[in-house]
Amino acid sequence: MLFLLIIWLSLALTCWFIGVGILHRLETESFWKQGDRTILAIWLGLSFIAISLLGASLFVPLSPIIGLLITIGFLIITYHPQNTHREINTILAHFSWRWGGFLSFLMLILAAFASQKVIAYDTGFYHFPVIKWLSEYGVVPGLSLIHYTLGYPSSWLALAASFNAWILTDRATTVTGGFAVFLALVQFAICSIRIIKQKQQLSDWFFVISTFLCLPVLIWFNLPVSPSPDVAVTILAMVITWAILVLAGESPNPKQTPFDPYLIPIILATAAVTSKLSALPLLLTAAVFFSFSSSLQWKRIIGGGIFAIVLLFPLFGYAITATGCPLFPSSLFCLDFLPWSLGTDTVQIISQILKDCARWTCPPTAPPNYQTWEWVINWLQQEKRAVFLISCSILGFFVLQKKERVPGQNYLIGLGAIGTIFVMYGSPYLRIGITYFFVIPALLIAIYCQQRSPWQITGIWVIVGTANLWLNFSPTFVLLLGLSTIFSIVIWRYYRTIKAQLFLGFLLLLVSLVPLKTALISSENQIHWLLPDRIRTLNPSYFVQRKINDITYLIPDPNYRWERSPGFFTSEDRCWNAELPCTSELIHQNIRLRNPEKGLAGGFVRILTPKK
Repeated sequence: MLFLLIIWLSLALTCWFIGVGILHRLETESFWKQGDRTILAIWLGLSFIAISLLGASLFVPLSPIIGLLITIGFLIITYHPQNTHREINTILAHFSWRWGGFLSFLMLILAAFASQKVIAYDTGFYHFPVIKWLSEYGVVPGLSLIHYTLGYPSSWLALAASFNAWILTDRATTVTGGFAVFLALVQFAICSIRIIKQKQQLSDWFFVISTFLCLPVLIWFNLPVSPSPDVAVTILAMVITWAILVLAGESPNPKQTPFDPYLIPIILATAAVTSKLSALPLLLTAAVFFSFSSSLQWKRIIGGGIFAIVLLFPLFGYAITATGCPLFPSSLFCLDFLPWSLGTDTVQIISQILKDCARWTCPPTAPPNYQTWEWVINWLQQEKRAVFLISCSILGFFVLQKKERVPGQNYLIGLGAIGTIFVMYGSPYLRIGITYFFVIPALLIAIYCQQRSPWQITGIWVIVGTANLWLNFSPTFVLLLGLSTIFSIVIWRYYRTIKAQLFLGFLLLLVSLVPLKTALISSENQIHWLLPDRIRTLNPSYFVQRKINDITYLIPDPNYRWERSPGFFTSEDRCWNAELPCTSELIHQNIRLRNPEKGLAGGFVRILTPKK
């Protein structure tokens, strides 16, 4: 816990210094409130560091030294004494011991939470194996030939890999997820205080409602206690849409240069895309917003496009090096001639497996010869929360058409619609789709709250439904239903006089009851005062050693069954922190080392069978 606090403080300060320099170069008068500027600066600095680490992994293994060198480089480039000193003086003028105490308390609670043992499935399946590869070897040619999940490019995992060394080896998996949640909660607190003081804008209500909708879902999936890129994409989506609302409320920027405040959503969206390709609709929305934020100026648009493409180069480089496909897991533009390429046919099979996992179950259990649409029935039963949010989005869309439009509304509606279609076509998981499912309901509820409408009670039911829809009929379910009904009646009756802090308190209570109950009754939760808990270490007997050509690798023993809980036995298909290379199954059954003298650092290639 102590080490997490030290790392988060160091990361916040260095990212803030870098972000302040970027903000001043973009002349961001729109974000004049100090709390907004501070959070935005940290996210901008973090984005550039993470993207640069992904690029560095193409050449060297990632380590704290590499991360430090990249950070120092950005500090030198962005540092401007006068501007930085002005920002520091402004922060000190607004700082109080009450704020200091709150931030310290929040960091302590989150550090205790993030120091728990990581149990998220995907962390053992591919998050930590990717981190281990990047920290020991960097990305090597043909890495995805060991397993396709190792080919997912992610600047978020690259950032985590830079901490996986020395005393934090196998313990730094929650550094990034916990830090992102901390930034989200600080911004939530800043916006809530403005609402309580009646100094809010629509963007403040929007961020608060978005937090209520998103964080309970992330906590349910145990993602904050993991290095999952879904955490980065979800929270960045909240920040990007919030920034669009703030900027849209300003007069159009007449400058002829691409380097203006409207570039901020593009920078953050690019960071989200390099974390996970599911963020592509975010980048599309940010690009459209940037292009139409003022009169069409082609030099400005072209300049902004070139800037975004440059930031995407590390993603393309990683994907091509690891898989031979620049947009993996998409098969578009696959370079089949590369000896380490997965090949277009293989990638198409992988893409179908991923779709079937999301639409049916994972591993895929789709019935033979099923019709294209049949998965929808199974999905409706499995993903009740996603169905609920999509239904709220559709209803919210029609309601918004009848209301007076607010600045930025069309961009957020477009993001919700395009993003939902994108997710439904690809991987209709709630943890991926929440990025797009929450936008339209959050905007409508924010408008009701800003207008002090009695219909702000819709926020209670949408937020409680999203947070607790997985509950079966139980005393907890009855309690939540009763409290929601009582609060709704009170707000409907006294909406003109009820104070904002009371409304926010209602919402906080309703979304916190289940997580608090789960945390208090769990026997696995322990406080690790110095270091986070080590990632799960499996007994060597869980693995079988196999060899193919000149590659010796480990695979979880499919015949070994271990007791997960009393009376419940299961097999293991994850490698966790096993020695490299480890895989649940080889993607190609005939591969070898690309350069035997370099060993694993040289990468892998396929041995193609000559066509007869």
